[in-house]
Amino acid sequence: MTSLGRSKPKWLIKLAVVAAASVLLIAFNHWLSLNYLSRSLAQQLRETLPNKIIEAGINESFHDSLNDYLVKRLNHDFAQLHVNSALSVVQQCQAQVLRIHNKTYANSANTARIISLHWPVNDHIQELKLGLACQSQWPKLIASQLFLSLLGLLMWTAVAPPLSPRRKQLLRALTEHGVNRRQAEQLSSKADDYSPRQEQALTLFLRSNYPYPSHYLAHLNTGGFKHSSPSALAWLEFALRQRPKDIADAIAIAESPAELVLCPATSTVIVHGYALKMSSTPFMYYLWYAYRRRQNPVDGWFTNPPSNRPDRSADQEIIALMQRYGGHAKAIKDLSEKGLRAKTLDQNRSKIKDELCQLFGEELAAPFLFESARDSQTARSQYRLALPATAISIHAPKSTSTRIATPSN
Repeated sequence: MTSLGRSKPKWLIKLAVVAAASVLLIAFNHWLSLNYLSRSLAQQLRETLPNKIIEAGINESFHDSLNDYLVKRLNHDFAQLHVNSALSVVQQCQAQVLRIHNKTYANSANTARIISLHWPVNDHIQELKLGLACQSQWPKLIASQLFLSLLGLLMWTAVAPPLSPRRKQLLRALTEHGVNRRQAEQLSSKADDYSPRQEQALTLFLRSNYPYPSHYLAHLNTGGFKHSSPSALAWLEFALRQRPKDIADAIAIAESPAELVLCPATSTVIVHGYALKMSSTPFMYYLWYAYRRRQNPVDGWFTNPPSNRPDRSADQEIIALMQRYGGHAKAIKDLSEKGLRAKTLDQNRSKIKDELCQLFGEELAAPFLFESARDSQTARSQYRLALPATAISIHAPKSTSTRIATPSN
């Protein structure tokens, strides 16, 4: 069903081209045939008719009766002009005198061509105008031009257009990896119609030297990355470096929404579809900020405690998270004894940033980190996760096969 829906417009276009070409060819051939016949007849008449009129002495406008007789004879002689060429689309013609010796005998309304003859007599020029009308063999004309249009269409279809540099590059990559020529041509057939985003994605795929180009071409040919954002292509570049042998996984990461998933059971964060196992204590603070952002979607800010006085309320929230999900005993003890200090928050936000930036780079990591502002009441710095609350979720991974990157330190 889908295949027919895609091919139908192409056939309609081809039929429209054939119809338009046929109409143009019919009109041009008919015009050309009439021009040829009128020139041929004019040439023959110029060579014989003026001399015969001169010899008959019919050369004065005041010889009305002789002029009328001449017109009658000419109209009789030109009543049937047969065309001897088998290739001509004109069957036969008729000619009649329109004007002679400045006297009009018929109008030119129904004539296809006008033939003018001039010859000198004494000190002035005599003129004879003939109107030529023809009957065309329309079935022959239409059939012949339709055949020519169809023949031209077949030749146009049969002659393959020159390949673009991009298609040549794809064909070479496909054939080098064992794809036969016919399949390679089919897979690369849409490459010239890719959107700018798809062109950029294709460049990244080719640069990755993935051994099965047919996999990513199939995705591009079905509209993959056609309207992607620039950030999706940046994620694709990252994913191809991380998953050089798993193109489906790389594509899934690139096309994942900009969401943050925290999995407390394993201290794992899933950033834009890519899982990273974090150090335990920074993860617990990341989790705490995520809870606060979700509990207060409009605000979600937390102001750092004063440098000389720890927060003895928020520390209990973090201690509860650590006890529930297996946080480090030392971190729990430190919070219990000293409370939540600004220094502790600053250090852990810095560690969170370091771990994400080390893997994703600053540009990709930035939307998943923190934004800051100045608390108008205390003039102290306040922080919250930059992502909206709707883009943050807290649960275990859906699949136990999720691949997890671990910090190097």
